[in-house]
Amino acid sequence: MQEALPVLTERSLELRERSILPRGEHRFEQPVEMLAHRRARRCGIPLAQRLVDADAARIAAESAVDSAMSLFSTAQSDASTSASRAESLQLTLDANGTSAAALRDIEGTLGALSGMIDIDSERRVAVQVALGDALSAVVAQNVDAARRALQELRQTGAMGAVLALNAITTVPSTPLINNGTSLRSHVRAKAGAHETQVNRLLDVLLSRVVFVQSWADAVEAALAHPEAVVITGDGDRFASSGMRVGTSNVTASALEEAHRRAERAKEALGRAESDLTTARTRMAQARDTHATALTLLERHRSTATETNARLSFAYDSLRSVQAELQGLLSVLRNDLEVKSAGLQERRQFLQSRLSDVEARLNADVEARNAAAERRNKIEIGLSALVRLSALVEKHSATLDVLFCWSLMYSRW
Repeated sequence: MQEALPVLTERSLELRERSILPRGEHRFEQPVEMLAHRRARRCGIPLAQRLVDADAARIAAESAVDSAMSLFSTAQSDASTSASRAESLQLTLDANGTSAAALRDIEGTLGALSGMIDIDSERRVAVQVALGDALSAVVAQNVDAARRALQELRQTGAMGAVLALNAITTVPSTPLINNGTSLRSHVRAKAGAHETQVNRLLDVLLSRVVFVQSWADAVEAALAHPEAVVITGDGDRFASSGMRVGTSNVTASALEEAHRRAERAKEALGRAESDLTTARTRMAQARDTHATALTLLERHRSTATETNARLSFAYDSLRSVQAELQGLLSVLRNDLEVKSAGLQERRQFLQSRLSDVEARLNADVEARNAAAERRNKIEIGLSALVRLSALVEKHSATLDVLFCWSLMYSRW
């Protein structure tokens, strides 16, 4: 029996080793693997939430890029329109300046009208709108000088307009409009040899022009007086030939305003481009974060699947080991019970013999002394039997522990 116990212990260790070494893989302790599996299941929830948050951030970043792209397109269109307007005004002013320079040497020309008049600042816009293209026209002393100037423009292919000081001798009367005033008092010729003639030219050019502060009143006035040209302080122009809101005259002030608008549009375009770049960078970061979260979640799922497979294999191995251990424990228990019964019978027999010997020794002292030695031998044998019985009980307890261990693993 003493030889059977080490064999059983070695066999149980061998079976336990087989249960935790699946097919030559790296050794792992089964409880630690179970804890890792539980931890992996717990980690799956934050990983999924991380993926949801990353997806929401990606969608928000893509929406921000779409908005930034729309703003950038609008700013780009505004900048292009403003730059084109400024360029067109610049070209027109350059053409007018070219025509004035081309006609400078023509006999009888006096220069552009804009350089021969002064305009009050509070009505500058309204007067410029009222005069229109006449501001950039070249003033000629008489009709003959005007013909020569027109012929020069035609021959050179230059653009320009010409005004003759004595072309119109009759000044039309100014229409009477409620809440309307004349702009004539806000513009005058500069002092010089032709001051009187230029003032008379201004009388003709502004004879049908009436200033009204409100654009609504200006519309009503233009409809009630088709012969009049009604101007507002903001540069709106209403007449029977057409109604326009805002200025369109090619003047230096209009060019300056166009350049300011173009500059503001350019700055807005720069800001929109910067915002678009930032939005694209954030979108790229959001997409990277989303891809990382998706990769981590897929890796977690793969690890969980592999862990489940390993746990299933370990559990099957444990069940097999448990069944084999139960068989060995049953055989060993039966063997111990048989040997324990034999030892008990042997003990009873020896005790009976001891009683007989003591009875005989009571009658014979010499026989008692002789039997003392035999008694010592019997006691030594009994001590050996006690130690052997203790050893059997110890190994029985070991078997019980092994049995409880197998039950514990089966519950895992």
